[in-house]
Amino acid sequence: MSYQTGNQFDYLPRLHFWPTGTVDLDKFKQAEILDYKKQIKENRYWMSNFIRSFNNSSNPEDILEVEAKINAVTLAQVQEVAKKYLSKDKIIGVLMPE
Repeated sequence: MSYQTGNQFDYLPRLHFWPTGTVDLDKFKQAEILDYKKQIKENRYWMSNFIRSFNNSSNPEDILEVEAKINAVTLAQVQEVAKKYLSKDKIIGVLMPE
């Protein structure tokens, strides 16, 4: 994203007010689709999808719509999620144990 330099906490509130930009969103989509295309070549990806579909009583054919779902994400949706989850009273942290 365009504002990733510096403190990440300074960047997060900007998502509320400014779209991240179509360039950033397109880069994200391309990376996700590339990752998806790599994963579908592996048996464990298909097996984990079938197991997840069985456990959740969902349609295993949904895996074939992943690329369309990624491409359907809009800047407005990103901003809506940012407003919902990235407010001043919430902090998102990622724990990375060694």
